[in-house]
Parts: sequence; C-alpha cells; structure tokens
Amino acid sequence: MHCKLCNSEVEEGLSLCPVCGTATTKYSSQLTGEISEETLRKKARLAIRPAVIPSMAALVGATVLLGPIRHLLSALLNREKINAEQTNYLGSAFGAAGLALSAFVLLPIILAFAVLIWGILTQREWAWLGACFA
Repeated sequence: MHCKLCNSEVEEGLSLCPVCGTATTKYSSQLTGEISEETLRKKARLAIRPAVIPSMAALVGATVLLGPIRHLLSALLNREKINAEQTNYLGSAFGAAGLALSAFVLLPIILAFAVLIWGILTQREWAWLGACFA
C-alpha cells in the first residue's frame, strides 16, 4: 500500500507511514507509530504456513483425481459388450450412456473438490471443515 502524502511504500499492517508519519487509517491518529517486538513476532509466526496445509491439499487432490478416474475406468471396462451374434445393441448403448452420466455427475464433484483444495491452500476456515468430510 502507498502513503497518501508522500506516495512511499508502506508495509501492510502499519498504521503510520514510516517516512513521513502520516496516518494510513482513520484511527491512526491515536497511535504512537511504534510497533512492539511482540507484535512483530506474532506477525512473523502468522506468516509461516504449516506443513500440514500442502499435505492436506495433496490428499484432497489425490482423492479428486484418483477416485473419479478409477470409477470411470471401471465403468468403461465393465460395460456391456456386443456379443458374438452382434445382437446386444441395447446393452452396449446403455453401457455408454451410463458412462456419460457418471462423467456428468462426477464433473461437479471434481470442481467442488478443486474449490476445497484452493480453500485449503489459501487457509480459509471453511476449507478445514470441508476437508474433514472429504
């Protein structure tokens, strides 16, 4: 963010411009402009991403990719085939329709999981609840 008065770069979270001391928020006039070491330590701790976040995103991603792919492959391999007399046209047609319907149902589920992965990687609170039910 930039200072309105001197247009210098102001670190996110600062209430006063470090160059000219101009208030960056409407409540900044009440501040002294000094940040305690404890506050800086808290900020540094919050900036660190725990190792469980990429792990959780990878687990959900593997579920998203491998689950539907396994289902569609098994549906493709186990569908009705035309018999030796070439008379089982209905079974073959319905087998292909079942595969298409499975893909039609699984695509929104895959998109929902993609949103869940995004939520986990960006550390949204709702994503952890969703990951528990995934």
